[in-house]
Amino acid sequence: MTLSIIIPMYNEEKYIAECLNSIKRQSFADYEVIVVNDGSTDNSEEACKEVIKGDSRFMIVSTKNFGQSHARNEGLKLSSGEYVYFLDADDYLYDDNLGNIMKDVSRYAPDVSVFSYYFLAGQNSHLEKIDKKRIMQTLAEFQEIYKEKKGAWTPGRNIFKRSFLLENGIYYDESLSACEDFDFNMKACFSAKTFFQSNDILFCYRHGREGSLSTKKGKKFYMDTFITFCKWHGRLNRYKEIQNTISNIYYGEMCNVFCENLLDREMKDVLGKTKKVLRTVSGKKRKVLACLCQISVSAAKHAYVRRKKLKKGIV
Repeated sequence: MTLSIIIPMYNEEKYIAECLNSIKRQSFADYEVIVVNDGSTDNSEEACKEVIKGDSRFMIVSTKNFGQSHARNEGLKLSSGEYVYFLDADDYLYDDNLGNIMKDVSRYAPDVSVFSYYFLAGQNSHLEKIDKKRIMQTLAEFQEIYKEKKGAWTPGRNIFKRSFLLENGIYYDESLSACEDFDFNMKACFSAKTFFQSNDILFCYRHGREGSLSTKKGKKFYMDTFITFCKWHGRLNRYKEIQNTISNIYYGEMCNVFCENLLDREMKDVLGKTKKVLRTVSGKKRKVLACLCQISVSAAKHAYVRRKKLKKGIV
């Protein structure tokens, strides 16, 4: 078995058929698909069974609702392919590219592979294109692919060597409600000996759709984001492209904390522990955050929303 495709699924009855059919239409056929039903309360499992009936390459595993990270870990433990691919149930494979992609992966046998993908976000949809195919031996060379990319950490753009993940004990952190993809990627990147990047398009990534985990933010989401960024920030001093990317995300999420009135004592404690990340945010952005700290939350929210509208030319 060449490839194990692991799909965590929770209440995705609207999208799961498109996801699975995008796999079935591939001319490449040496794969298994493990759908981990994470306690869905809608008709996701029925929709899934309708698509995969009679195809022994597909299996459904049902668990209680322990979260997406747990579902991915369960799929990884059950997998048997030489390589592993994590695909979210609301995303889908692009065209019929998997055969060419797996030829390259099998040829170079890298620990971590990354591919181009379509970022789907309404009018902001675009192709996140990698320039060329390239095999690399160090994270210093590989880090360029994380430079200010939309959906940079999404698992659907990566294929991992399964033995590499298992031998290094690389699993998703099930305690995190945010940044689990970033954390997983960093564990993989710091352990990998070989990297492969390709301009082939692997999948289409739906971002910010209503009901998705990326739109359900709350205090724990922001705290997990800040703590996880801080955890890796010091180790990224030699990798400025990645460090700059997470510093800018940190800035944006801090603005959201002010606007959503989440700056309580617990949040202040977390922000105090992650100041080293803030120090790498550009001077102009640090001044914005300083101003937000000095004015009322309602005024901060008004100023931030107005600034976004000005940038879009709405006011």
